[in-house]
Amino acid sequence: MERMSVRLRAVGGVFIQMEDEIASISAVIGAAWAGAKGHDGHSGPGFSLMQESIGYAAFTETPV
Repeated sequence: MERMSVRLRAVGGVFIQMEDEIASISAVIGAAWAGAKGHDGHSGPGFSLMQESIGYAAFTETPV
């Protein structure tokens, strides 16, 4: 995570550490609505917490 934060800054990206998986996928959805590319990394078990927001993104046809 520390390496990613330094590397993204070097190439003009923004690194945000969120408090949980629900907030992180919501930030990716918000980035897509704003016209930016978003990326989310998680540790496997957290994916189940994202399912509702991923379903919302699919329903609204938001590319995540």
